[in-house]
Amino acid sequence: MMCLYLPDEEKSKPSAVKRRASTLSAACRKGLNLYHPAAYGMMAPRSKGRQRPAGCRKVPMIDSCSFGQLVVDGCTYTSDLIIYPDGRVLDGWWRERGHRLSLDDIARLVARRPDIIIAGTGVNGLMQPAPDLAENLERRGIRFLAAPNDQAAAAYNAHCTVRRTAAGFHLFC
Repeated sequence: MMCLYLPDEEKSKPSAVKRRASTLSAACRKGLNLYHPAAYGMMAPRSKGRQRPAGCRKVPMIDSCSFGQLVVDGCTYTSDLIIYPDGRVLDGWWRERGHRLSLDDIARLVARRPDIIIAGTGVNGLMQPAPDLAENLERRGIRFLAAPNDQAAAAYNAHCTVRRTAAGFHLFC
């Protein structure tokens, strides 16, 4: 379900929903933060604290993955990316040693203290975690899972709604 921040009286108007959906597509193409109401050309309703309207997901879901692309909540990414536990998606992710994943490569994710970090190792699984990576993360109380992208995407979708989940995806190889 897509969160569109529509007032209740506009939700019954198909033209309002269509207009908001086209605004979402434009925001996605521009690389705007899709979890901020300004991306939809409006402000969110004010509330005490930072609560989201009912029916809105806090974290994105992975719609599909294939060689060279990952679709996250309707946005297509064509470069390696990381997904933070708070739902932010950052593409253009680089690793120090290409197909070797080290603790330094995911330090920004570790700093956010997720319960689990999932590594998509590419379509064919050629990106390999450093031998001591899982052990280092376990010592910090973070579970680690590395798998080819299709399995990693399924694991991410299963975990992200019940745990603080972070992920990194290598989209090629």
